[in-house]
Amino acid sequence: MFKWFDYERMNSEECYKNFINFYLERKTQFTEKKKSLILKTAQTITDALWGTNKSELIMITKLRLLFEKE
Repeated sequence: MFKWFDYERMNSEECYKNFINFYLERKTQFTEKKKSLILKTAQTITDALWGTNKSELIMITKLRLLFEKE
């Protein structure tokens, strides 16, 4: 999977758009617990090295808003 992403050189916005489609097609599979785990995991990953930067914070906020929309 990761080799494919590297080969395709997908940027974060492209990945996010793909995730939106994936999420919308499978909304019933995303329980509140799973959504919370996804957000916590994303935050933990971005905090791991140098802390969350502005672009990461924007992406996590967009993800949070997507989950809250429904």
